Amino acid sequence: VLPNMDLTLTSEGTHTISRGGAHVGAMAIVLGTLRLTGGETGDLTIDGRDIEDTVNHANHIVQVTSDGRLNLSSGATLTNGNAWEGGVHNSGTFRMYGGMISSCNGKYGGGVYNSGTFRIYGGTISGNQSVVYGGGVHNLGDFRMFGGTVAGCGAQAGGGVYNNGTFRMYAGEITGDAAGQYGGGMYNGEIGTFALSGGTIGNNTATESG
Repeated sequence: VLPNMDLTLTSEGTHTISRGGAHVGAMAIVLGTLRLTGGETGDLTIDGRDIEDTVNHANHIVQVTSDGRLNLSSGATLTNGNAWEGGVHNSGTFRMYGGMISSCNGKYGGGVYNSGTFRIYGGTISGNQSVVYGGGVHNLGDFRMFGGTVAGCGAQAGGGVYNNGTFRMYAGEITGDAAGQYGGGMYNGEIGTFALSGGTIGNNTATESG
């Protein structure tokens, strides 16, 4: 998606866009605005097929650059990404109103790696795994949760969310996540700022603490 471009990708009926076996790198690189939605009656799935880039480790489903904007809405699913830094790699602005990010695998963030601005209003981040930090979300930027769910994700630290930026939780749920060591639901790093005003963090597990 080029700079100054505003593109909406939607679906009438059920449609899947899948990664080609020879394709390396992000399936979509966003320099402008990309809106993903299932539409009124459709379901749109973007499937990374869990194909790994063994050289650059950057097979994101979507990469949002510093000036880019991504909106994810109901009926859209991003699944089976395989990249060291998230199925969605966001350095710009990512707003999640609905939809799902699922079954992505990473090292420093399974579902979402955020160094920009990330807002969740609805939808689900589920079943994502990270070897080290942040199975659901690895946040180094400004992350605010106004709704939605982070569930069934896992990592060594911060099964649901690993925060080394600013994370403010006003509503929503972080549940059923697991950590191999610290912070089953949420782990706040040494330079992280976390404020809980509402929502629920519960029924998460960690083998050592949190």
